[in-house]
Amino acid sequence: MGEKITRDNIDEFITSYIDGEIKDTAFKAEVGDYIRNDEALQKKYNAELLTKSFLISRLPNKEVPLAVFNKIRVSIDDLIAESSLKNHKHAVETDNHPIYTSTSFYDYFKKIISYPVHIGKFSVPRYSFAVVLIILVIASSFFIKRNNAGPLNPYIADGSDNSMMVQAMNNFHKIMKGEIKAQVNSTDPAQVKSYLKSSLDYDVYIPNIENCELVGAVCNEYNGQKVAHIIYHSGNDVFYICETSTGCIKHRVMEIPEPVHNEIMTHKFYMCDKVDKDHDCTMLLWYTGNIVCASVSTMPKQKMYAAFTNFK
Repeated sequence: MGEKITRDNIDEFITSYIDGEIKDTAFKAEVGDYIRNDEALQKKYNAELLTKSFLISRLPNKEVPLAVFNKIRVSIDDLIAESSLKNHKHAVETDNHPIYTSTSFYDYFKKIISYPVHIGKFSVPRYSFAVVLIILVIASSFFIKRNNAGPLNPYIADGSDNSMMVQAMNNFHKIMKGEIKAQVNSTDPAQVKSYLKSSLDYDVYIPNIENCELVGAVCNEYNGQKVAHIIYHSGNDVFYICETSTGCIKHRVMEIPEPVHNEIMTHKFYMCDKVDKDHDCTMLLWYTGNIVCASVSTMPKQKMYAAFTNFK
């Protein structure tokens, strides 16, 4: 591309890298290496990627059926023609940029709202006549979103009971239903840690999470392995962490899918949504010292990632 990457200008290429706009293979590889080798850039990259994914998931791009498009176009054209033909027929005849030739609904919509309609002495933006169309599109987007949630994450849907991801999800359900209750109720991490220490054979990890309040914790066993459950609240959201020692994974008492483990090794964490049919949840897995953690939260992805990157 003829451009040299430096620490000062690398931020300019992150968005293009995420959007796939960099066509030069060698330059693209260089940008990728720069991001992978810098922890601060990795955080910026992951934050921007998650933000983009979040916006796409909330505003799905759906093609308007051709029949619907044609009906809407004809209706708008008829309405405009009726209001403007009598006094301003010449405005259409002298137009050097016809507005009816686009086969794309998006292009057509952009063109049609840019032309004014003259009513008497006044010029009225043509988009005034498209209010009903806008309402229809917005309503349709919500309907599409509610009816296209998508399948569950395959590691959850097809995972065995030994999967730590499945176990974390099951425990989260029990916490939400009140079937698992905290054995120690405290907002003090030191007090919670002291309580759990006597029951665990590893050093429990209780992070201070920004904008989250520690509620308490409970300890139990799975197949003879000690497991800690740490619970936080953030407004109406729950942030739950399931912890056990890495030896539990090593000896296959609980399992983490190999692709998930590989992603944790590469990016320091694994994050996914679509993990629950009843709640809009996000799951996050990572290692810290000799502990493996699986967290489930009702927070959206970008908020959970922001909380995770600010653990103290």
